[in-house]
Amino acid sequence: MAGETSYLYTEVPVTLEKDFVKVPLPQDIHKIIKKLPLSETDVPKYRASTASNHETHFARFYRPESDDPLIPLYSYRILKSSNGETGDVLTICPIQINSFDKLPLQSFSFMLPSSIVQNCITFEENDDHIVIDIILSNNVVVTLNLDTRIFFNDNVISLDNFYSWCTYSMPYSFDQRKALFMKSFDVLTSIISTVDGGLLLMRRLNISSEYTVSPLTNTSYIDNIRSKLFFGSSNNVRAIDFNDQSVSVNSFIDVVKINSDLFITISVSKTFTIWSMKSQKILKEVSLNDFLPDSMHSAVLSPSCPNSILQLSNDILTVLLSLDNTYIYTFKLNIDDASLELIAELTSPNCNQNWIPIDYCLMSRNGFLKIWISWIFGDLCLYQSCKLYNDSKNTVEWSSAIEADVFGELQNSEFINAVNNMKDNKMLNVYSLRFIKSQYSDKTIQLALEIFNSHYESKFLSKSIDDQITELIMGNGGATENQKTEWIGFASVCQDIHIRTASKVFAISFDNSGVDFSDDPLVVVLKGNNSFSVLKRSTTFELLYSNSVHTRKLNDKDFPYADEINVTDLMGLVSLILEYSKGFSVEVSSAISEFIEDDFGSKKENFSELMTAIFERYIIKVANETVVSELLNRLSSINSAGDLINFLSILLTTNHIDYRSGGLGSFTEFNEGLINKSIIFNNLFAKQIIFGLMLILLTMDMSKPIEQLFRKLHEAFKYIKFIEGVSRLPKKDLLIKYLMNVNSGIFIKSSTLNLLLVNSLEQLCDEKFVFFVISELLISKNSQIAAEFVNYLPPSLPVSTILKGLIALDRRDAEEAKRIFMCNIKEITSYSKKITDGEKSSLESIRSTISLILVDSEMDYFFNLALLFESKKFYLQSLSFALESSKSIIKTKNIGTEKESDVFYKIFELALNLGEYKMSFSAIKEMTHKNRDIPLRKFVYKLFQEGKLGYVIEFNYGEDLDRVDDLIYSMGEESLQSIETLGDVKLALKYYRVCYSLRLKEGDFRGAIESLYRFNKVVGLHYGDAVYTSEEMAEILKNNYLVMLNLINSFKEEDRWIIGRKVSDGDADAVVSSAKLEEEYLTFVDKGKYNSRGKGQIQGKNQGKIDAEERGRYLM
Repeated sequence: MAGETSYLYTEVPVTLEKDFVKVPLPQDIHKIIKKLPLSETDVPKYRASTASNHETHFARFYRPESDDPLIPLYSYRILKSSNGETGDVLTICPIQINSFDKLPLQSFSFMLPSSIVQNCITFEENDDHIVIDIILSNNVVVTLNLDTRIFFNDNVISLDNFYSWCTYSMPYSFDQRKALFMKSFDVLTSIISTVDGGLLLMRRLNISSEYTVSPLTNTSYIDNIRSKLFFGSSNNVRAIDFNDQSVSVNSFIDVVKINSDLFITISVSKTFTIWSMKSQKILKEVSLNDFLPDSMHSAVLSPSCPNSILQLSNDILTVLLSLDNTYIYTFKLNIDDASLELIAELTSPNCNQNWIPIDYCLMSRNGFLKIWISWIFGDLCLYQSCKLYNDSKNTVEWSSAIEADVFGELQNSEFINAVNNMKDNKMLNVYSLRFIKSQYSDKTIQLALEIFNSHYESKFLSKSIDDQITELIMGNGGATENQKTEWIGFASVCQDIHIRTASKVFAISFDNSGVDFSDDPLVVVLKGNNSFSVLKRSTTFELLYSNSVHTRKLNDKDFPYADEINVTDLMGLVSLILEYSKGFSVEVSSAISEFIEDDFGSKKENFSELMTAIFERYIIKVANETVVSELLNRLSSINSAGDLINFLSILLTTNHIDYRSGGLGSFTEFNEGLINKSIIFNNLFAKQIIFGLMLILLTMDMSKPIEQLFRKLHEAFKYIKFIEGVSRLPKKDLLIKYLMNVNSGIFIKSSTLNLLLVNSLEQLCDEKFVFFVISELLISKNSQIAAEFVNYLPPSLPVSTILKGLIALDRRDAEEAKRIFMCNIKEITSYSKKITDGEKSSLESIRSTISLILVDSEMDYFFNLALLFESKKFYLQSLSFALESSKSIIKTKNIGTEKESDVFYKIFELALNLGEYKMSFSAIKEMTHKNRDIPLRKFVYKLFQEGKLGYVIEFNYGEDLDRVDDLIYSMGEESLQSIETLGDVKLALKYYRVCYSLRLKEGDFRGAIESLYRFNKVVGLHYGDAVYTSEEMAEILKNNYLVMLNLINSFKEEDRWIIGRKVSDGDADAVVSSAKLEEEYLTFVDKGKYNSRGKGQIQGKNQGKIDAEERGRYLM
């Protein structure tokens, strides 16, 4: 349809993923009209099925006249029930392209008590309120008086204040005289057209008063009645059937306000009528047939399509006629005599009846008229812009927009090619799921799931969308090739649903930011599924690609770099690039692309090796002598081809005027979506041109200039692929989040939007963006995904090395992480004072981890890595780093410092945890004496816990001996306080025997005997005669006595004594001689023999006891 019109604009989709505040309105009409008190029972439950069971019946924009950029553009939709539920749903969604305060916008969904009469809803602004009037099918007019603060979450509407924001009235019997449409002139006045050709004026004194309805003077209604009364039929008043209703040819189908008094209407029969509101009479009637050829005189206009027929801007009136063709008649309106002067008749190039105009908007500027039209043909849509100059020739310029679906088709094509070339099953599923989730809304995917698999089980429905998709594909797919088919099929279903729902166009409007006074403002498109799009000037890559593909002419004045570049020659080069690319099969192109991507992480400086490898492996199979000769001939025919190639190689981030985003505006949900999608679309076309140009350079003879050009293209291609990969991640907001980090604010105007995008690409095509993405993935526990982007890290930068190490660490590859950090010690520590503020900012999410690693001291570097690896439970590698840190202590002169103590304490802890007891003890010995107390306690406890008693005795404690001895002895004493069973006795014995052995080793023979003597006395006192009923316990005590006697008898005669510590509160410490010790032993043995003849096994501490006095005499 677009014919030879140039593609100068791009449609960029924007989806607002937000919930609506659900507001059900009361059903009792008469109660509301009488303004009786309300209760919760008067308000129905908001139907949970509303979102899924209602379809958008029609949707429009309301554009307030305010110049305040904080005033949003409002979109509203009427949702009709598809399952027989009564009551339509009105949704209101405010959108802001620009804002000075990042105030979150809130959308509302009102459940009405009845259905809305077609086209009978109006919006008007009233100070800080939006006033909405709605005619319902039950004769009720609902008025919503909404404080605009509710859309900024700054006020609430509730049942308590219901009558302050909502009223019902019944001002007219619309069931007797059906309304065709209603339009408002201000908050107090509306015009209603009726199907019988009448026109009603609906007025109120103020916003709180009721409407009064009066007919405006015209003869249509009277003629209709007269015809029926006197002639028995309405043959004299011709009627036409539109959408299952009969409409008089005299019915008015559109109206526009001229000034406070005058307005103009147009009828089905193409008659203009100019009215006075003050007199409520017709001032003038003009038939449009006076300006039309005879063949069109009998044609009538449809009241249902397009949205509006009349548009008025200043004194320019336009009429859109959808007849045998689509025409736009442009008139100059003279208010003084209410006359119309035809300026131009506009016809869209190659327009035919297949394409239906849906909506159009008009803007009058000094010297020209700007018109935008949206068209549909089935599920397809198209947008055209017309510029009519106010010159002697009435010069007209038509141009087209690249529809968003074009980009979608290209993305789907790339998806299918990628899927078909994948070998790895896991990567196939990951890639496919990411693509589908990034391309389509959850609602679209859910609908596709229902279509794709109609036999859900309840457990399946409760799962996440990701799990549902994966299980569906895996269940149906089986082998890899079958899964490919399933993924492609599922994506195709999603695309079909998207086109039929989210791509459906309902209305268009100029941007209402209130600050964009350019000659070519942005246009906002209202689409299905709460989706929007923006028509903006195409970027340079979009201009070059779309006009080359469709063989359209691109004029100098439409090309931003026409002062520097010959546009015709550049278009010739781009056409050659795209044609040459087609000579390579999908498989070969994919293989070359993958080969280049694998090289992204290479450290080599010489690209000639890469280029030669690609040429010998791939290019030579396609580019024979004939192909190369033709390529060179065509290149030589293009003027300054080398300069043009260089221009394209740097175009992605070329910012000729050094434009920077202003800091005045705030990021909003809408402009974030606009920027994000604009970058993705620009890069999609840029990738085709850049990759094709790389193929050409790979075909040409190698030279230094060729290699340098390839290097630039290689860099641009790398970042395009990186941004593309990031945009498809489950964590969707990374691109915008980074731009928000590096820009204090953002401000979007049509004239500077593309400059803003280039500036954004400058910031995104930078290693700092790669750092940012990987750090965000690490902090969100997505190291597996982060690993996919390792090749995009600049290999020469220490920050890249750190991030690679952290990725390996998070992926549980501790040895690889250790290798990375050990192999780059000097590189990392020397960079600690060189890191830039920009790099720090990009790593902000993992700042604490980076600050641990990026230190200038090797001792600190290793010690902090030990802490980091320990936190991940990699104790062996942590110990290795701690040991490296200890080696650095001498180099850094940290001997005797607190840092030294920290290092050795960490070695002690890690070695002890790993069972490296000798190393652990050595670390203790390296600590200052005052810092050893806690480590020694932990060390001894651990050895006893692990049953490593030999180690306790083996180590040379030196000056710490008394501390260790006291510790073990106290552990024994503590254990004896709670002996209940033989097992408890044995546990306590371990401590005393170790204490005995340790004292014996260190030459304290008397102390050794005293430790065993202490054990025997306490156990003997605790159990009394019950000791003898347990052979094993008796044997323990007996052996202890023998050990003690043997040792004490080795003393000199005069030294054969020990100190027996008191056992009970009534006792005192006493000297025990060897004779006394022997006596106790003999008594114990004799007593044991006596008790063993009549006693059973010990059952507990209370069995077989003797009284304390007798036991004391015996034991002492």
